[in-house]
Amino acid sequence: MGAPVRHAAGDVRDAAVLDAALAAARPDLVFHLAGVSAPPRDLPARRAMLELNVLATEMLLQAALNAGVRKVLVVGSAAQYGPLARIGRGLREDDACRPTGLYGISKAAAGSVALDFAQATGLSVTLAVPFNVIGPGQAEHLVPATFISQILAAPGDGPVRIRVGDITAERDWVDVRDVARALLSLASRGLGGAYNICSGRPRPVSALLQALRAASPRHFDWVVDEARLRADQPSIHYGDPARIAADTGWSAEIALPDSLAAMFTAAGGQHAHHAT
Repeated sequence: MGAPVRHAAGDVRDAAVLDAALAAARPDLVFHLAGVSAPPRDLPARRAMLELNVLATEMLLQAALNAGVRKVLVVGSAAQYGPLARIGRGLREDDACRPTGLYGISKAAAGSVALDFAQATGLSVTLAVPFNVIGPGQAEHLVPATFISQILAAPGDGPVRIRVGDITAERDWVDVRDVARALLSLASRGLGGAYNICSGRPRPVSALLQALRAASPRHFDWVVDEARLRADQPSIHYGDPARIAADTGWSAEIALPDSLAAMFTAAGGQHAHHAT
């Protein structure tokens, strides 16, 4: 039997809350995943995104230092890199960050704050940078969860037509369970600094839709919705997993169709079974 799980509720922007929680738990290792990713709609939401993604990271690191934590693993986002330059390879950890949109800007700032804090204080900090995370439990405003929710919410038993954005955009899809393995690998074998968590293989949204069709319990077609097209999004975006592979031996293992099938099941829809 493992140690009992203890829960503590509070605002990660409150230094007293953080100090009390870490003093009570006395952890050797902290995984910092708190933050917000939903696109901000107004000024208060923009301010909250900056506070939760950037300020709270600095405050968590200070609380960890106060509590004598051995290591902190901060989870960033590939959005921090911004568009991929035409260099014929995936993004590497030492590539310059040129984010577009407040989320990417806030994650780039948080990552820089985390690595700077480590250099200034000696606290061991690892920055994990997952690319396009998919799989069971994905937030509904993200691809492909938004597609699945449209399919399952459609009335009747007939064909379904869903609304999509740019289906030519290429992304580095990685299953959340592979990401969880990567975080554990970095916690035990990471050497500090930044690590990409990615497959290194970009695939277009159109390929995701075809795989989704094979996993779906209902036939569906799609139509491009102009409202879902975003000019600030890069056409191709993928990473280079060489560093995490070299230092920990990790690689992405869960195939895209398996991720999508698991997403249908988790969302309450029975995925399709096709003979092979």
